Amino acid sequence: MATVKITGTAITATHGTLTTGDILRGISDEFAAHLVNDCRVADYLDAAPAAAPVADPVAKPPKKSAKPAAVEVAEVLNDD
Repeated sequence: MATVKITGTAITATHGTLTTGDILRGISDEFAAHLVNDCRVADYLDAAPAAAPVADPVAKPPKKSAKPAAVEVAEVLNDD
């Protein structure tokens, strides 16, 4: 649970319209991080939660085609 102080204007479904100076206590760490990092309309009043380690993106192998390659088809047709 986190505590943040609003530094701008934010409109939320759960808390209504928030304006500069409003303080939200006991909100989820995810919602607090959203207001602070994504929306940039709040600052933490308590210690910011430790950021989760970011995993290096892993390159996905290219998708294999459902059809055989044209070269393979030509080789099969030439096997008389």
